[in-house]
Amino acid sequence: MTARKIFILTFTFFISLCNGQMRDRLHYDDLKRQKLNGKVNAIEYREYEVSQMIDSSYIYKLNFEPFVNCHIDFTFNKNGYLINKKEYYTNNELTVKAEEWSYEYNKRDVIKNEQKISFKYPDTTTWKYSSPNKETVIIEQKGRMLGTLFYSYVQESEKEKLYTRRPETSFKISSIFYYDKKGRIYKNETYTHDTIYSKKIYEYLDSKSNNISNEKYIYNETPIFFESKKYDKQNNVIVSYNQDKK
Repeated sequence: MTARKIFILTFTFFISLCNGQMRDRLHYDDLKRQKLNGKVNAIEYREYEVSQMIDSSYIYKLNFEPFVNCHIDFTFNKNGYLINKKEYYTNNELTVKAEEWSYEYNKRDVIKNEQKISFKYPDTTTWKYSSPNKETVIIEQKGRMLGTLFYSYVQESEKEKLYTRRPETSFKISSIFYYDKKGRIYKNETYTHDTIYSKKIYEYLDSKSNNISNEKYIYNETPIFFESKKYDKQNNVIVSYNQDKK
């Protein structure tokens, strides 16, 4: 018997509002940003471990990862913006809710409030968004475990800069997101002071497509993560593989 992990329900889909780029969030709804086409109200994402038996039949079990919530539900409003996200872990083949996010928008569909409730490790984290000008977004994050953090996004032509600081300490991190002339992100570098410690690299299907074919993550000059994606005719992700084609 052999076992391998696969993704059932073929959307490799993850939204992080305060740790990724704000550029696209100011111009596109969440469905467009995640390349989901048509009218989508909800997505149920489940990850399975598949075992092949001697008779070539298969057994599917909900995947369990000790430090990762593998199973996610997404709910969108009629304008295509994410309003709720639930993450689950598994316990004896049952899903148990670990965290739940809720999102609020203003009349222009710009994010203004975000809240995460953690059940597995009890805590509530909130984010408040403000825009002093068209090129800058400031986020205040508060939570019991992390305290208070401030994020500042600044748009500069084909670059977007993110500054993260903790007011009561000297903690500071900066990230730079690089875009090509077509507005596609192709690189993300993260620094502590002037030293780069992580990098993400994105490759696309061709010079015109917005579909990412390969994604790489490098930490301290060591490759950590690789993902390759395939798409259907409607440009929805149908399969994702790691470097071992699994």
